[in-house]
Formats: sequence, structure tokens, C-alpha cells
Amino acid sequence: MATRRRNNEFRNKQNRALQAKRSENSEKTRESQRRAFNRCKESNSNHIRELNRRAFAKKVNRNAQNRKRSLMSGLNPSDHDLLQSAIKRPSCTPVNEIQEIECKNSIQEMQKMAKVIEATFNDNIKCGPEYVCTCCDKLCYRSSVRKCEANKYPKCSKTLLKACITTTTSIDNTKWICSTCHSNLSDGKLPDCPKANKMGLLVKPYCLNLTPLEE
Repeated sequence: MATRRRNNEFRNKQNRALQAKRSENSEKTRESQRRAFNRCKESNSNHIRELNRRAFAKKVNRNAQNRKRSLMSGLNPSDHDLLQSAIKRPSCTPVNEIQEIECKNSIQEMQKMAKVIEATFNDNIKCGPEYVCTCCDKLCYRSSVRKCEANKYPKCSKTLLKACITTTTSIDNTKWICSTCHSNLSDGKLPDCPKANKMGLLVKPYCLNLTPLEE
């Protein structure tokens, strides 16, 4: 009897140890599977999300088609025409009306802004580079020149002013000076490309003129 009891106790211990080992292994297996699933999910999250989105969209479309079929199956021909017109026409809920008003207002504001930009552009280009710098003989736009007055350059010697400020006049029979020459003379420096350097260009030959199409 004592031997049988000891054998039973030994078997019970073995069974408990085996069950504990199995439970431990199963927990480890579940944990490893969970980690592997998380890694796979993280690596394919975008793909899975896209598949779920497509499946959901298909389901919504299928449900909408089923509802439409069920509605149209029990209608008279006149009711069918009314339903078709109602489906084609968007619902006029307050939210849609507000959005439509906001959209119209934004379009009107954009149109006004486009008109202002167009008017500003036309004002800027209505006069070409017709202003001639009295110092460097360069053609400039009105925004790039100012009236040339010798008393505004106190740092320049009389010899420098006499060499740089010539008798050349252009629009309104006035001496104009470009911004580059003006800044150099204000600092008492000789401009980079004045006529005083004797670096004037020759008259443009006929072969370099623009064709009527290019003009």
C-alpha cells in the first residue's frame, strides 16, 4: 500500500510538472504569436487600412444599391420618374445651402481679386521702358528712375557730377537717373556703367532688329 501511494504521489507530481511546463510553453507561444502578429500588422498597416477602406466602400455601395432596388421595385411608373429626379437633384438641406452660399462668396472674392491683379498688371505695363538714364543711357521703367538733381549728391565732386550727369533728357523733357546710378552717386562713387567711361554701345545694326512676328 505504501509503495502504491508513493507511486501515485510521484505520478501526480510528474503530471503537475508537465501541466505547468505545458502552460508555460503555451503562454510563450501565445506571446511570440502576438508579437509576430503585431510586427506583421505594423509592417502592413497601410495595406490593411486600404483593404479595409475598400471593403467598407464596397459594402456601403452594395447597401445603397440594395435600398435603391427595394424602393424602386414597388413603385408605379410615375413614382419611379419622381424618384429618379429626386436622386439626381441634391438635397437642399440647410447645411448644403450654407455651403453653397459660402462657395459663391469665395468665388466672387476670387474674381474681384483677379480683377484687381489684372488692373494692377495693366497699369504697370501700359508704359514701357521709355525713361533714359542721364548717367548710363539705360532704358528703364518709371518705377526704376527718379528725377536727377545734382544738389542731392553732396559727396560727389563737381568733376564727377559734370562727367556723370549729362544733358540727356527723355520723358517730359526731364533728366532721369536710374536707381543704380543714384545709389552710387549718393555714396560719392562712380557708377559701374556711366557714359563717362566711354563704354557706350554702337547703334544696333539692322540685322539684329526684331521681325514683325517677334515684335
